[in-house]
Amino acid sequence: MIDWDRLVVGPTQAVFGEPVSYTDKNGNAFVISGIFDEAFKDISMGFEPPATVESPMLGVRTANFRTIPEQGEFAVIRGGQYIVREVRVDSHGGARLMLNWLQSA
Repeated sequence: MIDWDRLVVGPTQAVFGEPVSYTDKNGNAFVISGIFDEAFKDISMGFEPPATVESPMLGVRTANFRTIPEQGEFAVIRGGQYIVREVRVDSHGGARLMLNWLQSA
């Protein structure tokens, strides 16, 4: 079996990740590494024609969290404050945190 977290997700975070101040629902603040995409394009096929939405997204390694990230948690990235609006966990040890921008610091 392939250890995706050790062989892919972890090394990718080490190369492309940047520091993110993260606050979970319990108010615990900590620093993680994340791959930030300010303008992630998401295509929804449930509409005709398909709808395209552009929003900020943070790729994270779930091993960096005590529990899986949740909607409503906060991140400070490059001086901007964001709230997690959706968590998309994959089966390889990573997750996409779909974000909403709150304000610049």
